[in-house]
Amino acid sequence: MMMDFKVHRLRGDDSQALADLNKSLELSKGQGRSACQALCQRGMLYRKQHLDVQARDDFECAAKMGSEFAKSVLVQVSLEMISRLLCVCQTLTVERKQRCLY
Repeated sequence: MMMDFKVHRLRGDDSQALADLNKSLELSKGQGRSACQALCQRGMLYRKQHLDVQARDDFECAAKMGSEFAKSVLVQVSLEMISRLLCVCQTLTVERKQRCLY
């Protein structure tokens, strides 16, 4: 399954790559090295699709399985999500201030 995933990714067929990763996770019952690798790959694919919550969930699972890669990416994903939330909060604060001035 992992080889099929790579072929689909190289061809730009993300939906089929995602299906292959899901199948790999199903067959591995979410356990072992194959599952850990599939979670990391799926997490990266989710990041590419801007599905941050799903990506974070996959990296958290892989990190709990011992993946150092997942741990490092998880930190980065979390920081990016916090940064986006801060931007939203700042935008809302500016909008509130502008409404008060008018």
